[in-house]
Amino acid sequence: MDREKYIQMRKSGQYDLAWFYEFYVQEKNKEWPTYDFNTFQQSFNMYFQFCGKQILEYMDKKMEVTKIENAEGNLIYIN
Repeated sequence: MDREKYIQMRKSGQYDLAWFYEFYVQEKNKEWPTYDFNTFQQSFNMYFQFCGKQILEYMDKKMEVTKIENAEGNLIYIN
């Protein structure tokens, strides 16, 4: 996966669902079914509304980024 693309998305706050779909296809358990993009998009959007912070924390660790947040948890710096 393209770490730089992920960092750019985090900096801008604009998330490319195609990038997340590609990550899903590459990282999922190969024994599980692969859902089409439309199904993924609908599910991911709903899940992100409820668990966005946890998703981004997981991805930050997976992409091995360095970040600085303020006391409220807002992103100040990421690299």
